[in-house]
Amino acid sequence: MIKNFFRYLFYAIFLFVVTFVMIPKTSFYFMGEQKLFKKGVIISNEKINEGLFSFDISDGDIIYNDLRFANVSSAKLKLHFINNRLNIENINIAKEFQSFVPGKIKSIQIDHTILDPAFINISSTGDMGDIDGRVDLIKRTIKLSLTASKLMKSKYKMILKQMKNKDGIYKYEYRF
Repeated sequence: MIKNFFRYLFYAIFLFVVTFVMIPKTSFYFMGEQKLFKKGVIISNEKINEGLFSFDISDGDIIYNDLRFANVSSAKLKLHFINNRLNIENINIAKEFQSFVPGKIKSIQIDHTILDPAFINISSTGDMGDIDGRVDLIKRTIKLSLTASKLMKSKYKMILKQMKNKDGIYKYEYRF
């Protein structure tokens, strides 16, 4: 009886792994692009590379309401069974928007694990400083902590005024 249980468990895991590896990740990407298009966001000129456990995009332009907003050097999604990670590197904001937000984001890392499925962890570094945050999928909240750079403190004071400052760390919370 136990032997049959483990055999069926092995078959179920094997079926899950084969399905996961063979599923076309590009189709999910294009479905996500369609959802973004409804919000006025277009990703264009990108190069796509799909692997067994990864999905990479390079040199993508982000267009918001017919205005080029940014260029993303690379975005790499690593899909593992326990931990999934999205690394986005070298985001250059268009000059037209640099009066609102800092011009360069070096990296954004987004992690999700099945060991803590209700949360998504975010970390970022760039001209704005360092950001650490967490998305609570159940309470539908995003909480970010920003250690602001000198550039952020001098040029983007209006953004910082909208955040709570506690011991030099700026906190931001958003409900979705």
